[in-house]
Amino acid sequence: MKRNPIKTARNKADKLFQQVCLKLNPNSMVSGKPAEVSHHFIPKSLSNALRYDIENGITLTNGEHLQHHSQGDPEIYEKMTENKSAEWFAYIRSKRREIIKPTLAWYKLNIERLQYESTK
Repeated sequence: MKRNPIKTARNKADKLFQQVCLKLNPNSMVSGKPAEVSHHFIPKSLSNALRYDIENGITLTNGEHLQHHSQGDPEIYEKMTENKSAEWFAYIRSKRREIIKPTLAWYKLNIERLQYESTK
């Protein structure tokens, strides 16, 4: 059975995004404990332009991530954003509306960029 090259590239890019975010921010942005996952501040389903943007990654523990998604706990959201600047919010807002059609070439470009980021 042939593998779908776009799906394979997307999975690789998703994994790299997690690795790079955790490397750059190894502690939870909520509790300061060792982070286990990078949450997309703007969900992947809402913005391809921010899907692999490190600025959109919020590092959390698995428990905090579950609490945020299952309970919609506003305290988690507040703590995720309390140290973010007005410039960060403006950047995220402007980038969110950018239209990106995810192609194999686009995924490969993001993989290359994330691999470069992981070497910093």
